[in-house]
Amino acid sequence: MSVKKFYAPRAREALNMVRGEFGDEAEIISNQIVNGWVEITAKGPESASESASLAVEPTHPPVVDRGKDPEAGLMRVLDEIRELRSTFDSRLRELTWTQSKPSVARHAECLKKTLAAGFSEDLANRLIAKLPDDFTDAQAVAHARNILVKNLNVAHDEDELLRPGSAVALLGPTGVGKTTSIAKIAARFAMKYGVEKLALITTDYYRVGAVDQLRVYAKIFGIDVHPVKDLAELQQTLRRLGPNKTVLIDTPGLNQRDPRVNVQLAMLGGTDRHIQKLLCLNAATHFDTTHDVVNIYKTKLIDGCIITKVDEAVTLGSPLNVVMQHKLKVYYLTTGQRVPEDIELVNSDALFKKVLKEDYTSFTSVEEPTRPSPVTAATMPVSRPQRVSVHA
Repeated sequence: MSVKKFYAPRAREALNMVRGEFGDEAEIISNQIVNGWVEITAKGPESASESASLAVEPTHPPVVDRGKDPEAGLMRVLDEIRELRSTFDSRLRELTWTQSKPSVARHAECLKKTLAAGFSEDLANRLIAKLPDDFTDAQAVAHARNILVKNLNVAHDEDELLRPGSAVALLGPTGVGKTTSIAKIAARFAMKYGVEKLALITTDYYRVGAVDQLRVYAKIFGIDVHPVKDLAELQQTLRRLGPNKTVLIDTPGLNQRDPRVNVQLAMLGGTDRHIQKLLCLNAATHFDTTHDVVNIYKTKLIDGCIITKVDEAVTLGSPLNVVMQHKLKVYYLTTGQRVPEDIELVNSDALFKKVLKEDYTSFTSVEEPTRPSPVTAATMPVSRPQRVSVHA
């Protein structure tokens, strides 16, 4: 049938079903929650000119046992509504722009790709304004991509961050993947310099089991974790480890407006040894929230960022928009939970090709034969990790 209903427990899964059935040109007719499931009604591109009287393929939503944790079900529904809001806001902006700005019509395809990628209306406007009138759609998108590449500050060499004697702390809200990212970075350092030159510190005394989680990774590497709870302990631990140890510091996950953020930052900034501070940003977080996090942390002299959970994001325009706006250097992208595989340096050109759908592979596709084997203390490789392009 040309018009069909799709049911899934999450909006993202339902949208993926729509794309699988009708492709990227599918038109969303309606969406609602039925029996706790997301229902999306969509029609394929071949039916765009047909009347609205087309029959909808009769399907029935799954029956949900409402006796099982109704509160959790409600929270899931609210999460899905937020995801749908982001998707439809993007489509609405695109339609509004095309109708209200005739000058944009000649580059409508570039505008469509930019907004669909999650970039802000303001950024899309500035990109379109820089395009020559005689560009084809492909030329316009490529030109916009080149502008984005020039404005994204990325680390071109891992030695900018990881070198013998450096100290790096990861900061950010709860659940952004700081501890897992610490483990991945530790593995990359160990592959290059060896575990004997590495030390792990945690200041996370707020979360139950936080130290134990880091100890699991440390045990794999064959090293210890050093818990510290204040500036005096941190200073003493750094002096005991010596200036030649590379130190990676895990910190507690705190809301960006939590007063304890200032306590943690004062601790990291009060030592004799310079500690680089990287902010972890969840790629799947809404633009306004990401902007607020960066805006508050940036006043604390943050040295750069890591964009995490790329595999969970529908688009990457939102976090990239924010880091470009605040001129934050991006050191890594993380694309999953595997240690050490799922962390990469950024290839800006390859990244934006995927973001703008010039390259239709997803953000998390991998080439399994090239993946390193699991890291253990006994089999730690010493080869230098290579700079790789973003996988989808």
